[in-house]
Amino acid sequence: MRHQHLSPAARFGSTALAAALLLGTPALVSCGDAIQQGAEQIAEGAVGGNVDITDEGVTIEGEDGENLAMGSNLSLPNSWPSAVPAFEGGSLSVVSVSGANANAMWTYEGSGNDALATYRSALESAGYVIETESTIGGLTVINAVGTGFRIDATIGEVAGQTSITVTATPQP
Repeated sequence: MRHQHLSPAARFGSTALAAALLLGTPALVSCGDAIQQGAEQIAEGAVGGNVDITDEGVTIEGEDGENLAMGSNLSLPNSWPSAVPAFEGGSLSVVSVSGANANAMWTYEGSGNDALATYRSALESAGYVIETESTIGGLTVINAVGTGFRIDATIGEVAGQTSITVTATPQP
């Protein structure tokens, strides 16, 4: 589906509509297939590409191969760069891939220290060199390079819930 060029106001309106639809996903899913399919069609028209709404969350596949998924216990899309290690042992809740850029967020029931050790080991096993690692107030940031990517990972624990956010950008 090709879209004509929209004015900034129209793009903002389309984005706002899509966001409203996506944030209302849990309510839409419980209403039945007809409403769910209608919501998917409206969202597809607003954002372009394919929108899939399920009990697990929302997946958007753009016209140029972009992927965005939000939900619980997601799987990495096939477009996730194979050279970028995933966090093992957590629940993937957000993932996006656009071109060679990739972002993901996992939640983990273990401690922040365990998550940090697990992901640091995964990076090193995949051939990455950790350039910097800093901790401020329970939040640790790792910057690593290798195998064609720069990885910025943020790991933090709040109220017994640990989150791991990974951003991968290609390096020349």
